[in-house]
Amino acid sequence: MTFYTYVLYSSKFDMFYYGQTSDLQARLIKHNLGLVKSTVRYLPWQICAYKEFIDRNGAFVCEKKLKNCKSRNRVQSFIAKNDFITCLKVIGTEN
Repeated sequence: MTFYTYVLYSSKFDMFYYGQTSDLQARLIKHNLGLVKSTVRYLPWQICAYKEFIDRNGAFVCEKKLKNCKSRNRVQSFIAKNDFITCLKVIGTEN
């Protein structure tokens, strides 16, 4: 089974959210339907970047490291150094 660490972006609020899941598409749908308490106030969300793992522990460890990045520059650097697949060009931009 494949697991993912992902970065969501809310352009309306210029916010990021980091998580991990086994079904990336279903998880994004849950976020955008307002079914995730921690993200419901910042709808809508887009997948900004993600990385695949062969086990949940790998995805969880990566998520924890990502959440420890306290600035946009550190998030951008972490994503680049850890071979994330990027979907949006918002990481590191100054809006």
